Amino acid sequence: MAATDTTAAPAPTATELAEEARRHADAHRLLVRVRALLAMAESSEFAAEARAFTDKAAAMADAHGIEPALLRFPREPLRVALIVAELGRLQDALVAYDNDAGLWATKSAEWSALLDEYDLVLEAAAEVVQLPVPRLPYGCRRHFRPEERAHIEGLIDQKLGSPGLGTARMR
Repeated sequence: MAATDTTAAPAPTATELAEEARRHADAHRLLVRVRALLAMAESSEFAAEARAFTDKAAAMADAHGIEPALLRFPREPLRVALIVAELGRLQDALVAYDNDAGLWATKSAEWSALLDEYDLVLEAAAEVVQLPVPRLPYGCRRHFRPEERAHIEGLIDQKLGSPGLGTARMR
């Protein structure tokens, strides 16, 4: 007879899963509502109205702990804000490796994982700007060359209408 592992966490119940799904849906609905307020503020012709929308959005975001990066570019799909936020986070991490040569020797696996993650985010960014991404045979993914990275980041900046919105730090 095989011994059973008593240290494993019990599987979540259907009620717990449903509750978690409800919490995620509520959080998403709130995020969409705050972004809609910001989009209305951006498109308003009246300064007082824009200020009221912005203040209400800021109050809701603060009250519910919404990450500011998710509120950028409210008139674009949420996906664009996520991609730009991730590009910024990954670029900051890669800059840390460029600034500290000692990290290379001790954390090369972490650096390699960051590059893989960076390429995945760039692939999503390329899709947003409708840039085809070449694939290796059998659909395998390849790494982007530095000039390809800069090109995709430049297209994202162009799409958002503000060059250097946090995606051009590594150039």
